[in-house]
Amino acid sequence: MIGAVAAGIGWTVVLLAQFYYIIVNDVGPSWHDFLVGQLQALLYVPHLFVQGTVIRDLAGGRIISGLAAAVALTALLLAVAMVSRLLWATFSRWRPTTPATLASTE
Repeated sequence: MIGAVAAGIGWTVVLLAQFYYIIVNDVGPSWHDFLVGQLQALLYVPHLFVQGTVIRDLAGGRIISGLAAAVALTALLLAVAMVSRLLWATFSRWRPTTPATLASTE
């Protein structure tokens, strides 16, 4: 069972690599081209994991740019977390209270 799931995940990753880096036509490829493209796409699988700005910059040797992007994204994440917490606290005061027990309907 685990092997089937792993094979499915692996094939999905190869399909994504083929979609992003091999298939360039507006029409779908023939079966032959599709299967050959699967083999060609194996070389592009590592590219799928280097798509984010921070990782791409760090992998490309631009350390300062990658770290600056990481700091900016972290600051944005913290700001969103603080604002959402404040909004959640504000809106939770407006919600009506729910009774602790429900009245029986007999």
